[in-house]
Amino acid sequence: MFNPMYLEVNTVVKKDVNGLAINKGTAVGILYVQLVNGKWQTGVHNGSTDNTITSTTSPAVIWHVGKKGSIERNRLYFYKTVEEYQRARMGKGPKGVPPSRLYARVLTESYTGVPVGFLRSDGSANNGAFKKFTTAKGKVYDNVSVLINDLKNKKVSQADFRGGKLEYLHYNIQKRKEPGRYDFILETPKPVTELIGIRRLDKADEFFKI
Repeated sequence: MFNPMYLEVNTVVKKDVNGLAINKGTAVGILYVQLVNGKWQTGVHNGSTDNTITSTTSPAVIWHVGKKGSIERNRLYFYKTVEEYQRARMGKGPKGVPPSRLYARVLTESYTGVPVGFLRSDGSANNGAFKKFTTAKGKVYDNVSVLINDLKNKKVSQADFRGGKLEYLHYNIQKRKEPGRYDFILETPKPVTELIGIRRLDKADEFFKI
């Protein structure tokens, strides 16, 4: 069970690499809390900012890929305080946004790299910052836009895409021994294979899906 007051007073937005507010189109990770069946739960969402985020921005909005089997990007709304989050859940937030996509943010961190969402062959989706992609034949892409363009133009076959490896960064959490305490960490997961879709989260038209 989470203490809303503890969560509220620890609402923080870290600055980006240039020391400014986190600008629209930046890869970010957000530690959030939400109410599920009357209980507080926490988690992390990675994505691309859809507005400029400062410590006073509410809601902070990001694009991410999250629907099973889909490479479409969706918006998630994060409020500065638990009180604002609860008001939004009661229908006083952005029109047309279902409660399951409203969150109270605790910590927001930006990180270097182009924000991407990708889809695996089992239908699961993830988000992060692109590092590089190596095709099954060994060609290396360090620019996701070039990769997507070559996939669309069939310069990279579907088999070569599925058999390739994606390297990316994302934020995650590690639970501490103390109740309600977490470490918010930037990590490089194992390279991902068996991809069937990829998209730039900060661009509406840059995506590919088998």
